[in-house]
Amino acid sequence: MAPGQAGPKVGEEILVIPSEKINHPLHYGGDVPHEAIKCITANQLNFVLGNAVKYIFRAGKKGSANDELDDLRKARWYLDWEIRSREQEAGDK
Repeated sequence: MAPGQAGPKVGEEILVIPSEKINHPLHYGGDVPHEAIKCITANQLNFVLGNAVKYIFRAGKKGSANDELDDLRKARWYLDWEIRSREQEAGDK
């Protein structure tokens, strides 16, 4: 607990979440130099492309083959969105 913060009240439950689940979840790559968020920001990707990269990075890291396929399908959905958006912009010019 940080200095100056009040502690829990009597009878109050304390929820403890390991920091790696918040700051560096394993299915996001963990604490590695090529963590998805670091690559996304370094390449200044927009929200849509950033999400596609995020799902590609974490595919296969959550356990089941279904989870892996779901992540790859989500990545494809975001890529399809970006492609449609750019095609519409090109058609408007």
